[in-house]
Amino acid sequence: MATTVLEAGNTAWSAIDVIERRGGNIDLVVSDVMMPEMDGPTMFKELRKRHPDIKIIFVSGYAEDAFPEESS
Repeated sequence: MATTVLEAGNTAWSAIDVIERRGGNIDLVVSDVMMPEMDGPTMFKELRKRHPDIKIIFVSGYAEDAFPEESS
C-alpha cells in the first residue's frame, strides 16, 4: 500500500483547503500548534465540524499556552 503525503502552506486555511479538495478523505493531519491566522487547536475544531472522524497530531517547539487546562 502506497502512502501519499499532502503538503499545505503555513496557514490553517491552507491545510483546510487541501483537506476539502480531498473531500475529507485524509487518514491523519500533522499540524504545528502555533500558526499564522489560526492556531492548530482552532483548526482542529473547524475540521471536526466538517469531518467528525478526522485525526490530528500536533507538534510544536512552543505550545505551553496553546491548550486550555481542561483538555489535559
